[in-house]
Formats: sequence, structure tokens, C-alpha cells
Amino acid sequence: MSPGNSQKSHESIITFNDLYGIGPSMGPLPHLYAGFTWSQSAWFLTREQMPSLRAAQPVVLFNAQGKDLFFEAKRSFDLRNMLLSALWDDNCEVLIEGWAKGAKRYAAPVALRRNVSIGHQLAFSNVDRVSVITRGINVAIHAITVLVEGA
Repeated sequence: MSPGNSQKSHESIITFNDLYGIGPSMGPLPHLYAGFTWSQSAWFLTREQMPSLRAAQPVVLFNAQGKDLFFEAKRSFDLRNMLLSALWDDNCEVLIEGWAKGAKRYAAPVALRRNVSIGHQLAFSNVDRVSVITRGINVAIHAITVLVEGA
């Protein structure tokens, strides 16, 4: 966020828990969930659907069919943190990218373990899109912390 910006910013932690118990136990994220546009591979998953899921929250975001996923907004935001784990693979790596106006500005390799939630501090400023490049690995995203301008 630019220091001279008169619009207020709001930090938000997206946990997907509000999707728990309102319908199916797995499916695509609702349109404009948490104010973002999500890729078709961005699905939610509950512990009822996958009892072996060891998550602190009852719902996680995962990448359906092991495909890469992204979320984006019309206005810029900062990505501060992502809490992730691998669903089935152990000791693997994904790449988190931050994009602004079609140009890649950030790339952070992230090591994951199976069913172990690891928080990754990210300092992606003024991006409008975040991609998670999974290379076919199924990933559980437990929480995303963003700072949204003018929210």
C-alpha cells in the first residue's frame, strides 16, 4: 500500500469456516467468495468429506484434481501469510506467485508436509492476483491473510 494513500486498508484472515455445515461437504468456492475471484480448481473441503484431514479448522481450500489455483481482485491487495499443508504427499514444494497488472512481481517456493499446517510469511505488496503453482500436488490452504486497500 502506498504511504500517501488516504483510503483505509483492512487486514482480513480468510479461513473458509463459514462454509461449514451450510450445504455439501465439498465443492467449488462460491462466486466472489471473500471478495475475490477464484479459479475453477479452488474448492473447499470439510472434515466430513475427508476424516483423515488434520486441520485446525473444519474447512480448508484445496486445489481440485491437483491443478494450480489462483485468486484475484480488481483492486490491489497485500498477501501477508498463507497457512498450508500437503494433503497426500510429504516433503514437497509449491510455488506462490504474486502478480500485478499481468506481470509477475513475486515468487516464493514453499515447502509442505502432509497434514502439517505451516504458516508462511509473505510480503507481496500491491498485487491483484496470487497463484499457487502445485505441480500436481494436492494442497490444503487453511488460512490466507491479506491486507485489502479501501476495504
